Amino acid sequence: MTKIASLRKLIFDGAKSKSLEIDDQTLDRLSYELAVIEKLNQIEYFLIYAKIIEICNGERLLRSYGRGSACGSLVNYCLDITKINPLKNGLFFERFLNPLVSTYVDIDIDIPAGCQEMVVEKLKAELPTHFIYYLATLPSAINQNRKDLIINNLAYKKHAWAVIITSDQRPDPDSVATFENTEYYYSQALKNDPLLDHSKYDILELNYLNKLDLIVSKIGQKYHPYNLPLNDKKVFELFKKGDLANVFQFESSSLKRVFAEFIPNSIEDLCIINAMFRPGPMVNIPVLIHSKQKGYRNRFPSDLRVKKILNETYGLLIYQETSIQLLNEISGFSLSEADMIRRKLIKTKDQDEIAQIKTKFILGCKANSTLKDQVIIPVHTEPLIPIDIEPLFRMKLNHLLKLY
Repeated sequence: MTKIASLRKLIFDGAKSKSLEIDDQTLDRLSYELAVIEKLNQIEYFLIYAKIIEICNGERLLRSYGRGSACGSLVNYCLDITKINPLKNGLFFERFLNPLVSTYVDIDIDIPAGCQEMVVEKLKAELPTHFIYYLATLPSAINQNRKDLIINNLAYKKHAWAVIITSDQRPDPDSVATFENTEYYYSQALKNDPLLDHSKYDILELNYLNKLDLIVSKIGQKYHPYNLPLNDKKVFELFKKGDLANVFQFESSSLKRVFAEFIPNSIEDLCIINAMFRPGPMVNIPVLIHSKQKGYRNRFPSDLRVKKILNETYGLLIYQETSIQLLNEISGFSLSEADMIRRKLIKTKDQDEIAQIKTKFILGCKANSTLKDQVIIPVHTEPLIPIDIEPLFRMKLNHLLKLY
């Protein structure tokens, strides 16, 4: 069986085990993702991650639901790398792997602290023809409490989560060393080492997963995180009361007043607050609270698609996925092109490049939407987005669409 055939079988077996409805939308999405994965020569990467997940599940390790853009892949969901169905949550594959960008896949998984070594050793047994090493890097600073790896008279440190796995060739012998019976691949430049681009697998150890495991062992599998409903009204009452001690990422005492005024009633509401409660966006939380409790005025009656897209976030532009969706549906960019614009606007300071994107956007809106010109092209200095989202999108989308 070819590697692509093996990956396809794993994916559809996984879809069946998750009782995923194999309708036209699902088939189209899986076919598209597989075509991109094959085009970018990433098949081996997914096969190895599938093996890692198989080991984790075999050992009944509690893992988080997924990290970052990896949740935008239906392939990842079917392989159980992530536990979030992107089709149900409006997540885009292009944010994870864009066919217009020659980049390698980057997936992170979380497992309980103290389990990485066990997973790696089992992986070595499962993949005897592969070359598998822990990663050692030059420390950024001296730490007297750290046990350094002395390699070629230099003090390296073991990378906290990265593992190097390659099947095509053994790394340069000068970059491999054994320290206390453990083989390490050592690198002096994490961002400029070609091997790390396609052979680094990130297996993070998190103590909070150990705590959740302990809780489950005490109160029973009925309350295992994988079995808990996401619409339990008692949970949202708990957040409303601000009783958030030991609740991961919501422990700040400042959130007590936020939740009391915001009154969350869905898992989506909790995600919004989690995205907003950080330097920059948090100063606009009062706008969010007002929009949720009092409603927000639809400023785009000429094209109701905009209101529909922004409805989940109460009229505000909060998520980068929302920007991609707006560029796609309102201005006619493909999802890949929309993601490219997102990437450029995050990084660029070139006003000429921004102006070119703006021109294409305006032309796209006129051709693909019913928005009126005064909405597409701002004519005064009123803030275009009622929220400072610089840490997420650097405010550059202000140049494109008047959202408020």
